[in-house]
Amino acid sequence: MGMFDYVDVNYDLPMPQNATDEHKVFIINSIAADNFQTKDFECMLDVYYLDKDGFMYMKNANNYEEEYYVHQHVRCYTYIEIPSEDIKYWLEYDLKFTDGKLEKATAVEWKKMDSFKKIDLKLE
Repeated sequence: MGMFDYVDVNYDLPMPQNATDEHKVFIINSIAADNFQTKDFECMLDVYYLDKDGFMYMKNANNYEEEYYVHQHVRCYTYIEIPSEDIKYWLEYDLKFTDGKLEKATAVEWKKMDSFKKIDLKLE
């Protein structure tokens, strides 16, 4: 599976078109509480931070944020559990950065993750 980096997001990302109103509540709460993963940086388990204005920062060992220049597309992803459906969804964004600032954020995937369904195994 390999290594990856984390992206904490404080930016108002667009919601997936096929997400229900209930899903949107869980998406917003999850983005605020958790982080995304990406393999588009150095994949050293570093933590990056996207601020509300669309600028990226890298957190160093002292938890100090240094501005991180990005000029590329960044794919970031996570999964979100919807308790009422007892299933997890895969959420993926394409973030387009131009000259260090987020130019466009697109929700590219919002789909059920069937392999994460809870299975009740009974041992006898």
